[in-house]
This record gives sequence, structure tokens and C-alpha cells, in this order.
Amino acid sequence: MINLQPSAIYSEYTKGINFKSSLGTKGLYEQGKINERFYIGDQWHNADFGNSRPLIRHNVIKRIADYKLSQILSSNTSIEYGVDGIANPKTDFKKGLKRRISGFKFSGNPGNDEINTISEALNNFFEVTAKRIGLQSICAKALKNAYISGTGIIYTYWDENINTGILKNSTPVKGDIKCEVLNVNNIYFANPFNQSVEEQPYIIISTTRETEDVINEAAKFGADEYTLNNIKGDRNGKIKVLTKLYKI
Repeated sequence: MINLQPSAIYSEYTKGINFKSSLGTKGLYEQGKINERFYIGDQWHNADFGNSRPLIRHNVIKRIADYKLSQILSSNTSIEYGVDGIANPKTDFKKGLKRRISGFKFSGNPGNDEINTISEALNNFFEVTAKRIGLQSICAKALKNAYISGTGIIYTYWDENINTGILKNSTPVKGDIKCEVLNVNNIYFANPFNQSVEEQPYIIISTTRETEDVINEAAKFGADEYTLNNIKGDRNGKIKVLTKLYKI
């Protein structure tokens, strides 16, 4: 049974912090800071050698990272949809598929041609979406995080506020896929000893947002006046938000 009470979610979040802080000799958070400093070339941090000699810096770590990342990212990420045993020839989206999709009705008992049409539509949808969200740049950021911390995370979700530019019965259609690169410090698994994301009973994501945005979202989802008045941010107008993903 998943407990969705705020106090329970905060308790699970605290357990996640304690677990990460216990990893290794430095803890995940401090080790991450050390790794970041080495990556940017600040290897002499906290080293008390005085000012009697220059501190030589040869940052080979960043040069190795830049080379490895460029090799991995030299080819764009792509997805091709298909069904085993059925050919899926490439179709020019503008010349062929767009014309075939127009007025197309799925039979419910698809044959090869219909499956090809569906696969090609999904392939082209991926290409358009990847360009819109800047997938190549997102992958680059996630890979850089993986090099520094050992983990790269891309969080994909549905954002109902995105303007698609499509009209349905003269009404703007809103909502589309959105991706964010998350730092491993801000992700908390129910079972950190299980590497399978799909098998996690829940995942908690910690983010820092504008207090005003959080208040507006809480009001949208029916928070009462007392709750809204007690949402307080820090001196910079920021507030920590915990998002719990769970199986139903």
C-alpha cells in the first residue's frame, strides 16, 4: 500500500538522504562535489600549501571526458518502431506518409500495410519530438553527469501546458512530451539496492521551484486557503518540491 501523506513522503525522502550520505567514506553528496571540482580543474581545493610555490594544474580529466562524450554523441539518438516479421520500408514523410495518413482509419485487425503505416507515423513523430525537445543536448547533459557522478538520468513526462500549435475545432491543443536532465542527488529509490527502475515501488524526485509557481499549482489542484497561506519559500523565493512516482 503506497502512502501518499506528505509526512510519509518526507520521511521516505529523509531515509533516502541518510542512505546516500552513508555511501563510501565521503557520502554521495560530498563525493559528488569532489568529482565536480576535479572535472573543472580545481584539484588543489582545501590543500594547505601556502603561497610559496605555484600549484600546477594539468586537467586531463576534463579532456578525457570531452573526447569520450564527443565519440558517443557523434551520432544522433534514434528510435525505429516496427513489428517482428513485417518489413518496414522507409517512407518520405512529406511525400508519402502524410498523404497515406490523411483520412486513415485503423481496422482493428491490421495487416502488413497498416502496420507499416503506423510504424512510420511513430518513427516520424519521434524525429519531430526529438528535435523539439532538443534530445541531443539533453543526452549530452546526462552523459556529462554520468561521467562525473556515475549516473545520468533523463526524466520524461507529459506537460499539459505546452502549446502544440495544433487547433481542434478552432481550440488550441495543449500538452506534449517534455524531458529534463536530473542530478542523481535529487532521485530517491524505494529500494536503492535494486538497479531496476521498473521494479521500484516508488521513486521520489526532489526539485527546487519558484514559490509562486508552487502556490498556483497547489491552488489548481484544490488546496484550501489555509494550506496556500502556509506555503513558504526561502529568502530567495524558492521552495523544495517532492514528487512521488508510484505504481498503481
